[in-house]
Amino acid sequence: MNSNMDIFNTYNIGDIPEAIRSGLRQDDYADQIIQLFKLAGPGVDLTVDNITVAYYRKFTAGTNNEPKKKNAIMAKLYTMGRDKDCPIISVPGKKGVYRLKTSDEQKEQENADES
Repeated sequence: MNSNMDIFNTYNIGDIPEAIRSGLRQDDYADQIIQLFKLAGPGVDLTVDNITVAYYRKFTAGTNNEPKKKNAIMAKLYTMGRDKDCPIISVPGKKGVYRLKTSDEQKEQENADES
């Protein structure tokens, strides 16, 4: 495990005290998308349509929040899927399908980072 890389990961800051977290620049949009994948569970493939509907139901319906359109969600998922520190990965061979990284995929990436 490459601990130097882990200390810079801003996708998982649950170990950071609230006093420090409140001053950090956080991507709430990315955090909400990650929450949706965690709700679906490990190993569950989700399409852009799945995430668009779930995002609306979970974070927009019944609120004053501006709904996110499919193109905006697709662009965010693409960006997140390319970020090696993000827990979401694009499913190989399936266009517009994403899932949480498995622990093996995370370990593989950490080993590659150490090389």
